[in-house]
Amino acid sequence: MAFFVRWYREQTNEVKAEVQQLVHDGRLDFMNGGWCMHDEANVHYMGMIDQTTLGHQHIAGMFGEDYLPRVGWQIDPFGHSATQGSYMTWGFGFDGLVVGRIDYQDRAIRTNESRMETIWQPLKSIDQQIFLSCDLGGNYQPPEGLCFDQFCSDPPVQDDPRLEDYNVQERVDLFVQRAQENANATLGNQILFKMGSDFQYENANEWYKNLDKLIRYVNEDGRVQAFYSTPKDYIESKLSGIWPLKTDDFFPYADQSEAYWTGYFTSRPALKGMVRHSSSTLQAAKQLLFWTSKNDDSSVLKKRARSHFGKPKDTQTTPELVTLEEAVAVAQHHDAVAGTEKQHVASDYAVRLAKGLSQAEVLMSDALSSLLGDTSLSFTQCQYLNVSVCEGSSSQDGFMITLYNPSSAERIESIERVPVNGPNFEIFNSDGDKIPSTVIPTFQTTAVQHANNSLSHNLFFEANMQAMGWNTYFVMPSSSAKPARKGDGSILENDHLVVYFRHGEVERILNKKTHITTPFESDFEWSLHLQTRSKFFSPD
Repeated sequence: MAFFVRWYREQTNEVKAEVQQLVHDGRLDFMNGGWCMHDEANVHYMGMIDQTTLGHQHIAGMFGEDYLPRVGWQIDPFGHSATQGSYMTWGFGFDGLVVGRIDYQDRAIRTNESRMETIWQPLKSIDQQIFLSCDLGGNYQPPEGLCFDQFCSDPPVQDDPRLEDYNVQERVDLFVQRAQENANATLGNQILFKMGSDFQYENANEWYKNLDKLIRYVNEDGRVQAFYSTPKDYIESKLSGIWPLKTDDFFPYADQSEAYWTGYFTSRPALKGMVRHSSSTLQAAKQLLFWTSKNDDSSVLKKRARSHFGKPKDTQTTPELVTLEEAVAVAQHHDAVAGTEKQHVASDYAVRLAKGLSQAEVLMSDALSSLLGDTSLSFTQCQYLNVSVCEGSSSQDGFMITLYNPSSAERIESIERVPVNGPNFEIFNSDGDKIPSTVIPTFQTTAVQHANNSLSHNLFFEANMQAMGWNTYFVMPSSSAKPARKGDGSILENDHLVVYFRHGEVERILNKKTHITTPFESDFEWSLHLQTRSKFFSPD
């Protein structure tokens, strides 16, 4: 929906009225309806829900809830999860799901046994069943030989007998052949042709000129009947049949021998981490904004909160949150969080997320100060904890930390970390009680890379937070506080083990019970892949 919404906003009122009529007549139908077509392996289920909800809110705001999608459309993700079938298809009220990529061995078996369409029960323990249609070709494209876009090489339908390349019968015969091949791979009398593809739907005139001719001559031939339809109408025609049952998921995915698409599980780990962090921040921001809407109506913040949660929308009234909502939503794309995009595209996702986080930080600061009853308070977030950079904790004089727990479970003895400017700090809770903590030097590799900004030490402490609640801590300088050290390295210790660090790496481990010290070394390895592709592991 991200591209459609952008296009729709640019149209005149006359064009918008035509689109409205097409939607109301059922001639323009929305499939999936998410902000993007999300990945299914690397995403958190909350990210899947959020991005789908955002797209559906726009559809409801522009056309009404009666026109929300009824069919899922996941034709390009690299394998399919039980979460997709359960929460994202059955849970959203879809009647069925159309997918493109399944393992080549699974596809061969299903084709031979006429099981390319089936009933899918993703979770064995829960009776959630949906109709599943798998593409016969294992991807998403027109039937072989019947692509009519400007970048396709297949011959058009030439129906002028005066011309040398007249080919109506040949084109009709191939269409019927492809229809029979698809029919043999499934049950029932209906099959679905997807006329278009990733880079093969750029010239509508070429497509519809040829499809109009093809439908006319195929129907005159009479062996099969062809007509324009939608996935929703197709799925409805299939629901009354008796179908085989599929359980479990569709992972891992391979499109040929020794080509399992599992490399993207770890591709671009920094972007994956940023997407997950941004999604968590979005949940916290929405919750804080909601809590403010329950208080007095007087402040601008509370009015923005109520407008944000009050109705379906095709525009948003809380820009501080919209930027992050849309950035997190589009980052769930199967070529975004998956890490399979080119570098300049990955950089664009990161920029969008950074802008969203920056704007949400202001909103969250206002919400927290309002909830704490002191609007003079101003909060900053440590957005660069991964490199031990935090402007808010760089003071030598001490500072206050407010931790918010957006989860529905209480967090007990959660180990938190904050960079500090020196080794001598201690921390107190809101009751003034000193709590357990330790100060450890910043890893050398991080310090070297960010020497001008990284703080010299990190303070680790135990924190307790109620579900969907917050707690405040006070970090103070102390002449008595000393970091745990041995020589020029740091140590971590409990009742059983002592772990010694040197230059940011584990050096040795002492077993207190046996008094045996084990030397420890770590290193980074990498593998070379065929064509250096980020999607799959393959022997070089």
